[in-house]
Amino acid sequence: MHDWVPENVDLTLPAVPDSLATASRALEMFAQPLPLGEEGLFPLDLALSEAFTNVIKHGYGYDASQQVQLQLRYQPDQQRLEVLLTDSGSPIPEALLQEDKCLNINPDDMESWPENGMGLMFIRASVDEMRYHSQDGQNTLTLVKFLHPGEEPDEKAGG
Repeated sequence: MHDWVPENVDLTLPAVPDSLATASRALEMFAQPLPLGEEGLFPLDLALSEAFTNVIKHGYGYDASQQVQLQLRYQPDQQRLEVLLTDSGSPIPEALLQEDKCLNINPDDMESWPENGMGLMFIRASVDEMRYHSQDGQNTLTLVKFLHPGEEPDEKAGG
């Protein structure tokens, strides 16, 4: 168990692809003292990148004048790292949020792959918990990764 707890991070980033590197670096630095390791950081960073890209593309339609709020939170009592992305773009369509979390995809048959919604599937597969809330023009996607201090990565059942 680590005695030192990282301070919460709040960043406001322009909704442009170049901000992905800043978001990724902030997550890496924030998570460094936590018992997450590369095995936990890589999928969380992948989910963050996918979600941020979705905001830029689908939420804002590549409007570079918009912004994305990135918040990094560590909950030591619950041993969880939370990444929150807040934007004021178009919300995620309810139909995409309700789709089966494990789409029936045949990796050898490209016809079985859907045109949209794959990003959310990858995000869900990369984190332990995903929550989404849209109200009064503000959309917040919360990505959660549970930490397992003192445990070797291969001992964790189901990641």
